[in-house]
Amino acid sequence: FAHTLKGVCQNLNFRKLSESSSLLTEYLRNKDTSEIDKIRCEELLQQVTEDYQTVVDAVRSLSE
Repeated sequence: FAHTLKGVCQNLNFRKLSESSSLLTEYLRNKDTSEIDKIRCEELLQQVTEDYQTVVDAVRSLSE
């Protein structure tokens, strides 16, 4: 999911969301599940969630 989101954001030039989803993608890439730090993963996911909401709010405001 993070990798797909990263690509879509790059295509649409959603820079901040692209950067945060890229960080999450790179963090998860080539990691054995036993190596994943749950707290770090949650921090990265939280940032992606916040950046995603910012984009959604901006797009919605265009239609108002």
